[in-house]
Amino acid sequence: MTISEDSNLTFEQTAKHWLETVKHALSPSTVVRKEIHIRELAPFFAGASIRNATPHHCDRWVSERGPKIAPQTFAHELEVMRAVFDFAMERGLILSNRR
Repeated sequence: MTISEDSNLTFEQTAKHWLETVKHALSPSTVVRKEIHIRELAPFFAGASIRNATPHHCDRWVSERGPKIAPQTFAHELEVMRAVFDFAMERGLILSNRR
């Protein structure tokens, strides 16, 4: 197994690419909400490439953003984060998705 050249994409770039591949099955309002979730998640990965994202980035999101948002928003952002990492693994951008 090899890592794709696109593994240098940032979390945000990867997330936008993921959204492009799934938005055909989503309502326009859902696409807008997912774009918002991506925008809120991106700063916690601080421009790091998707392959260099670590549990620390995710933990920072939990500790800094988690207490400030509603439980449902937290769940939706977590769902988007997981989908992006699953997408990255399926596309060979990362070798594993440690949960």
